[in-house]
Amino acid sequence: MKFIKRYRGWFVMLLGMIFNLIESLLVYRPEGVIFNLEPLTVMEWILDIVAFAIVAFGFILTAYDINTDSKLKIKEGIIEAVDESNCEVELKNK
Repeated sequence: MKFIKRYRGWFVMLLGMIFNLIESLLVYRPEGVIFNLEPLTVMEWILDIVAFAIVAFGFILTAYDINTDSKLKIKEGIIEAVDESNCEVELKNK
């Protein structure tokens, strides 16, 4: 569970890319074309925009998780430094 929470932004971006691939394969194609390189219909444009929004949200979520993790590590470092300095003060007083 911790692994999924740690990399949830990457999973969301991957989901957006898979969604974009699937919608490109399933939406209208002219005869003889296996994969549309460019959006041809309004529906395909809308689905591409939705896929882009999912990928952008995943990127923002990844940036938020990185920022939160950095803050947590800085906070743990400060707390550890304070604890070590308190131990040194106690040792000097003895």
